[in-house]
Amino acid sequence: ESGRRLVSKTVWERLLYYFPHLKPFIQSSPVCELCLVQQYNEQQLKESRKLAGQGQKDVLQNLYHGKNRPKIGDNWEGRIAYIVSSNFVQGWRKFVKQSVKSESVQEIVN
Repeated sequence: ESGRRLVSKTVWERLLYYFPHLKPFIQSSPVCELCLVQQYNEQQLKESRKLAGQGQKDVLQNLYHGKNRPKIGDNWEGRIAYIVSSNFVQGWRKFVKQSVKSESVQEIVN
């Protein structure tokens, strides 16, 4: 419903100039089934992204806040370190902060 807007006659005429195959609908006309399905699917996608972002943030709190990171120094011999690029971390943080608006990072490029 939020995607439907009433427009003035001047705006409608301008739209018809650029898009001659537009069909007019009156204000009280029902929303089409395809639009309702699309709106539902978009809402489901937003919700799943939100849950994924929150879940990742909960599990990886230290990475998100940059805390408790290992420090590589002289006593590191014999230990294993796992390294990801800062671009990945920045992209991942962006997803976690704005999971509804941005997509999750799909690959790690080192």
